[in-house]
Amino acid sequence: MSAYDHNFSVLNIDGYRITGFVDAADAIAFNYPNAEGAITRGGQAGQYVFVASGNGSGVQLVIKLLQGHEDNKFLLERLKSQRNLKNHTPITCYYENVVSGDKITATDGWIVTRASYVRGTAHNDSTWTIDFVNEDSQYTGK
Repeated sequence: MSAYDHNFSVLNIDGYRITGFVDAADAIAFNYPNAEGAITRGGQAGQYVFVASGNGSGVQLVIKLLQGHEDNKFLLERLKSQRNLKNHTPITCYYENVVSGDKITATDGWIVTRASYVRGTAHNDSTWTIDFVNEDSQYTGK
């Protein structure tokens, strides 16, 4: 049996704990945009070659936050720092599902998509995307 409770998920960006998640199934998403490799098939049945990608270790973090939450201010400040390339330090990330023990660590991150500023008569998610060059996952299977 496996169990999940979002209240027991910890996401730290540069040591700052992100807590302002929207109530959604994909409030935190670690996506792996780089293929691990490709298969090239030969002219005869059963003939193929697998070529491993040199680009497979990165991860993309997409987080959806409440539009008025202070976590947006923190990420905006990190974006402002990133724009000053001379003095910027790449972002680090640590995620843990405390119930299952799953952990993801990512380093050398850059904000690639800033959350839109949208207001109206209903709640709008603030979606941020950060690409990381390096990633290490430890899944427990629980």
